[in-house]
Amino acid sequence: MSLGRKLAGGLKDLQGSSGTKSGGTIEAHEGDCRAKARARELDRLAVALDEVEVWTTLPRPAAEEARGVVEKQSRRIEERIGYLTEGLKTIEFDRADGVLQMRSAQAFSDGSEREYFELYLDGGWKAVLRRYKGSDEGHGRQAVSMSLTMEVLERLVNDLSAILTDRAS
Repeated sequence: MSLGRKLAGGLKDLQGSSGTKSGGTIEAHEGDCRAKARARELDRLAVALDEVEVWTTLPRPAAEEARGVVEKQSRRIEERIGYLTEGLKTIEFDRADGVLQMRSAQAFSDGSEREYFELYLDGGWKAVLRRYKGSDEGHGRQAVSMSLTMEVLERLVNDLSAILTDRAS
């Protein structure tokens, strides 16, 4: 069973027989990867998440190697993870620490506020996805939940897991 399916299954188990459940953190593991999701609310089809984190238990790449690994991973994310409501693009890369930040290529805006995804790749071994809301006037931002269907969550976790563990490509 895939890591994404295990994580989605854990969320469905959290939901139980009531049909709707609020809150909870689920972790799953498969092979060389782990995943964690913090859910605010879920039903049988979708989940409102605060955060999705996927990481590998493979040894962390050395700093010199991590820079190249992270760049390749970000390109693969841009190419492969186009099914979120907004695609992701690289906005900042700290080459010294091997940490890369991606954001929605086209943020959702209702005229006064915008919402966007933000993904951090840390040293080629961990990816964290969150969603934020900020004013168009630039007065800060706040974390908000992201709504994903169970199928999209499963696919996202599986894609991130594959990208993090395939360091050769």
